[in-house]
Amino acid sequence: MKKYLRINSNFRNLNLALILLLIIIFLGNVSLNVIAQEKYDLRFAVFLPSNHGEVTQVYEPWIDRIYEATDGRVKITMFCGETLIKATDTYSGVVSGIADLGMSDFGYNIGRFPVMSTLFLGGIVYNNSKVSSYVIRDFMEKYSPKEIQDTKIMYAYALTPGDLLLKKPVHNLEDLAGMQIRASGKCVDNLEAVGALPVAMPMSDAYEALSKAVIDGNLAPIEVLESYNMAEVCDYVTFTPFMYNIIHYVTMNKDLWNSLPVDIQNIIEEVNSETFEELASVFSYNSWITGKEYAIEKGIELITLSDDEQDRWTERLQPLHEEYISELDKKGYPGREMVETVKELADKYNKEVVLD
Repeated sequence: MKKYLRINSNFRNLNLALILLLIIIFLGNVSLNVIAQEKYDLRFAVFLPSNHGEVTQVYEPWIDRIYEATDGRVKITMFCGETLIKATDTYSGVVSGIADLGMSDFGYNIGRFPVMSTLFLGGIVYNNSKVSSYVIRDFMEKYSPKEIQDTKIMYAYALTPGDLLLKKPVHNLEDLAGMQIRASGKCVDNLEAVGALPVAMPMSDAYEALSKAVIDGNLAPIEVLESYNMAEVCDYVTFTPFMYNIIHYVTMNKDLWNSLPVDIQNIIEEVNSETFEELASVFSYNSWITGKEYAIEKGIELITLSDDEQDRWTERLQPLHEEYISELDKKGYPGREMVETVKELADKYNKEVVLD
C-alpha cells in the first residue's frame, strides 16, 4: 500500500511538472509572437519640400519598401519642409529623440563634423553625384568617424556638382569678386578663397534672399532651379564642379535602432543599400540632364569657364587643403592621409563612373 501511494505521488508530481512545462512553453510562444508582431511608427524629419526629387523619387519609395519588406511592422511618416525640426537642428534632434529619423546636410553644423567636413574641400573635381557619393561611402567605411556614432546612419550621399546660380553673369574671377553668394559648410571657405563674399544660410532661405537682392547668387546643384524655384530669381548659371560638395544624410536614433529586432535591422540595412545606389543615380541625372534642360527651358544662360580660368580658380582653392590638414592634425586625426584619400577616391571614380 505504501508503495502504491509513493508511486501515485510521484505520478502526480510528474503531471504537475509536465503542466508547468507546457505553461512555460505556451507563455514563451505567446511572448515571442508578441515580439514578432510588434509594430513601429517612426517620425522622419525632412527639411526638403514635399515636391522635391529626393522626397518623391527616393524617400517615398524607401519608406514603402521598408513597410512592405517588414510586412507592415515598420511604418515611417515624413514631416517635410522643416515642420518637425529645422535643418540645422536635425542631427541633434535625432540624437535626443525629437524625431526617430532625420535627413539633413552635414554642412549645416560647422565644427560638429570635422572628419566629414574633409569631404567639403574645394579644388577637387567630382564629375557627378555618383562619383562623390561613392567617395563618401568609401571614406566613411575606411574611417568610421566617431562624430557620427551617436546615431545610426542609414546612408549618406552627395549633391555634386554644385554651380553658381546667379543674378549677374560670372565668366571669371574678376566678375565674381565681391559678390555675396549663399553657401553652407566648408563651401563658405571655398567661396572666400575665390574672392566672393560668402553668406552662410540653409537652402530654404535662399529664394527669399535672392528675391530681395540680399545675396547675388547661390552655390548649389542646378536642380534647385526647379525644386526650390530658383529659376524665378536667377538668370545665369556658371558651372563650377570643383567648388562644391554637399553631403546629405539620413540617420536614426541610436537607442531606437538598438531596440529593433535583428530581422528588422537586416531588412532596413538591405533596403538602405539599394536606396543609396538609386540616390546617387537620381542626383546625377537631375543635375546632368534634367537640371540643364530645365534651365534652358526657363531662358537661363549657362556659362562654362575656360580651361585656363578653371585653373585659376582651383589654384586659389589649393591652400585650403593644407589649412584643413593642419586643423585635423590638431584634433588628433591623420589629416594628410584623410585629404589624400578623398583626392584618390575622386580620381578613381571620375575614371570609372560614366553616365548614360
